Amino acid sequence: MMAVIVMLSMTVVHAATAATVNIKDNQFTPQSVTIKAGDTVSWVNQDQVKHDVDLDTAKSPLLGKGETYSHTFDKPGKYSYDCDVHPFMKGTVIVQG
Repeated sequence: MMAVIVMLSMTVVHAATAATVNIKDNQFTPQSVTIKAGDTVSWVNQDQVKHDVDLDTAKSPLLGKGETYSHTFDKPGKYSYDCDVHPFMKGTVIVQG
């Protein structure tokens, strides 16, 4: 009896979170993060109330407590965002080339 062994190689690429922004006490913490192009930022709502993340290029759904929204930034630049529910909540993502 002859055994045949087949080996497969597969590479799976997942975007790693380069920065995490916590949403708590009606503010984004930290308010500004700096990442590299191709990196991902994740926002985690730790508040009892719902919030969203509104960028010029993307918008999250309303996030309940414990929910996360992630966005990958492919192009260098400065991206401002806020919460539509609480417009005084503001933050910035700086993406370096």
